[in-house]
Amino acid sequence: MTTERAVLLIYSNCQGIDLIRLMRSSAVLSAHFEVRLVQFHLIDEGSDRLTPDALEDVTIVWEQLGSDFPMHRKRMHSLRPADARTITFPSLNMLALWPFTGIDHRLDKEPLYPAGRYPWPDYVAAELDPRGELVSDDALFQRYMAASTARLPDLDRRLAMDVARWRERDATCDVKAADHLLESFRTDQLFYSFARPTPHAIRNVFDQLLARTIEDADLLAEARADLARLLRFYVGYDMEECPVHPLIAKHFKLEWYDADALYRHHANAFTYRDYIIRYMRYDPYIRGG
Repeated sequence: MTTERAVLLIYSNCQGIDLIRLMRSSAVLSAHFEVRLVQFHLIDEGSDRLTPDALEDVTIVWEQLGSDFPMHRKRMHSLRPADARTITFPSLNMLALWPFTGIDHRLDKEPLYPAGRYPWPDYVAAELDPRGELVSDDALFQRYMAASTARLPDLDRRLAMDVARWRERDATCDVKAADHLLESFRTDQLFYSFARPTPHAIRNVFDQLLARTIEDADLLAEARADLARLLRFYVGYDMEECPVHPLIAKHFKLEWYDADALYRHHANAFTYRDYIIRYMRYDPYIRGG
């Protein structure tokens, strides 16, 4: 006998891609839910994914709350079925581990790099752009370490600002994340970059979404077991990891941090030193056809 599937809409930023990929990869969940995704930033002139068809027959909405795109969000609320059950969850990010996040004026779309070559900017590295200058990799890396060390902000204050944002988001959401993020970021790697959560962070949110969505205890247990299996080897949809500065890892006593770790950057695997040098030089890393 075929089970009629509930139609579930994920309305979110890019983090919803992880949720829909995992939902569709789960034999348990895909048997019970038809899942659709509408991303905030794809609702604009020329790429509007929020059509009446996208919301047709939707009975459950997982909505990621935030202050961005207020007019698009208002439109979504006006179009979704009035009887659809909505479960809200927060956007996940952490700036304390990447305090040099800022503006890099070199960042621009290119044919091989539609989001720019290095889309997670480091303003210290960008200001030290050595192009046109003959300088060795060793000297360049030493220059960056000296400049970044001198400009390290108050990291504890940065963490306190993150925690305040997490708690503010939690206050408006059904799903909570702040306690888990604060309690776990030292023991588990929770982010690949300041706005890309790892499976450790995703599982906490996903587990709460499932608990609020699935009423049958046996089905919920099956779904959780399937999710745990999928997350065991899941590395996320994104192919860009942003390394953590070694002094920041030392300050926060990050137990998961490995100074010799390799970070994936599309088809490449860079050490922290390699990544920073390439970033400063704004080196290409994709071979064009």
